Amino acid sequence: MTAQLIDAGGTRVGQPFSANISANQDTVKLQTKIERPKTLDRGDAKPLQRASGLVRKLESVHVVSERFGFRTFEVRAGDGLY
Repeated sequence: MTAQLIDAGGTRVGQPFSANISANQDTVKLQTKIERPKTLDRGDAKPLQRASGLVRKLESVHVVSERFGFRTFEVRAGDGLY
């Protein structure tokens, strides 16, 4: 299984990441690290997209895309959550 993050402009973010899976495997965990990800503001309508796919012998068998974004939360003592 392989995945790639893509920004709203169609540019790849980071390197593709992947994991090998076997026929009897129910789940797979994909991980990557993004240096200094851009966070979404309330008015930002440009999330990232993750394209994941099953690849067999260098041929895509199934591809799924999902939109998402990074957010930062801060707790200020006596003031609340931002």
